[in-house]
Amino acid sequence: MLKIRPSKDSCWYWRKNCDIRDIYVTGYIGNGWQSRTGKYTIKSGYNWRRGRLDQLPWCRGMWNKMNVPKHSFISWLVMRKKLLTKDRTLKMKITEDSDYMLCVGNTESIEHLFFECTYSRLCLAEVLKWLGMNIQNMEVTGIWRRMTRIAKGKIGRSFTKAVLAAVIYHIWKARNEAIWRKIVPRPQVVLKQIQHAFKYRCLEIIQKKKSKGNMSWFEKLYR
Repeated sequence: MLKIRPSKDSCWYWRKNCDIRDIYVTGYIGNGWQSRTGKYTIKSGYNWRRGRLDQLPWCRGMWNKMNVPKHSFISWLVMRKKLLTKDRTLKMKITEDSDYMLCVGNTESIEHLFFECTYSRLCLAEVLKWLGMNIQNMEVTGIWRRMTRIAKGKIGRSFTKAVLAAVIYHIWKARNEAIWRKIVPRPQVVLKQIQHAFKYRCLEIIQKKKSKGNMSWFEKLYR
């Protein structure tokens, strides 16, 4: 291919385009692009430049149509380890301690909050009991995969993912209420809040599908 070397006094935009062009030239094998057809497309160029990405086990569970957006956002922060727990705010010198309000004597961290803490484990245990799941390993990065494997059907899997995101959100909410209002909702109350949040959200989707199997599953869940 023809080599282009822009002069130093040329437009910055032109210089940048030439730099990008030089990068993409390396994607060609002989005179053909490294694809089945040998032709360059925007999609193939983007995928080549991006590189191979690992599929995270929690990624699909984070964003599905049954999720409540604020639940998804908090869960995403947790899984990306960006949630501002006290161990992080202490390092930033925003707070003066890293004490965990829901579990006295422990440092507040994402790992402890989800689900090493007794309170958060009790909340998750209530939800697992409601869903009819028996899971002992509650480690947060793997719990998405474990719960999804047990759930049955497409609706059941979407519902399970959305409920887990809700558990994470409500534990964070309980933590904030413990700090600012000095109250902590019982795990049974957290369960009822989650059940109420998804009852009509899930029912609306099931009614559109018009599946007797899904309706039977829903009625059993909320009887």
